[in-house]
Amino acid sequence: MKGISEYLIEQLEVNEANESIKSKEDFKEYAEKKFKEVYGDKLDEDEMNKVIDGIISEQGDDPDWGKAVGKLNKSFGK
Repeated sequence: MKGISEYLIEQLEVNEANESIKSKEDFKEYAEKKFKEVYGDKLDEDEMNKVIDGIISEQGDDPDWGKAVGKLNKSFGK
């Protein structure tokens, strides 16, 4: 079960994403930074790109980047 502080941090990240991510390129940059932060030297760039491209492709014509960030965070088990 997720604690209240984890939930609030996740919501803050989603809100910040809605304000700062305006394009696929913005999301990709955000997601790459997040992957590098989480995995460091153990990062598998091919797997990272597969996950990022998959999330972007799900956004369709009217992207909701906040939801995309939420999905990204879930992929890390957050």
